[in-house]
Amino acid sequence: MTSAEHLVLIALAIVAAYDVLISLRARSQKGWQPLIVVLVTSNSANVAEGTVRRILWEDLKSRSQGLEIQAIDLGSCDETPEILALLERDEVLSMLSPSDPLGADAVVLNLQDVDGGEGKNVPH
Repeated sequence: MTSAEHLVLIALAIVAAYDVLISLRARSQKGWQPLIVVLVTSNSANVAEGTVRRILWEDLKSRSQGLEIQAIDLGSCDETPEILALLERDEVLSMLSPSDPLGADAVVLNLQDVDGGEGKNVPH
C-alpha cells in the first residue's frame, strides 16, 4: 500500500469522526439522551487512540457530559487490542464482543483496516 492510499484511509476515519462530533454538539444543544459511540476496529492502531481522544475532547468542549464510548475489535493483528485494553483500563471506553447487541441510537464509527486489509462486516 502506498503512503497516499494510507493517507486517504486516515482521512476517511477523520471524516467519520467528524460526523460523531456533529452528533455530539447537536445532542448537547438539544438536551438529548447520552450519545453512545461504538468504534468498530480491525487493524486500526494508527487511528484508534487519536479518534477516541478527539471525540472526548469535543465532548468536553461541548460540556454535554453525555457520552459513552464502546469498542468492538474484529480480530486485529496489529497493536489495536493492546491500545483498546489500555483505554478500557483507564475507563475511557468499554469493550464489547461482536455478538453484543448495539443500542438503537448508537453511532457506529467504522475504523476497520486503515492499513488497507480486507474489512469484515460491521455488526448491526
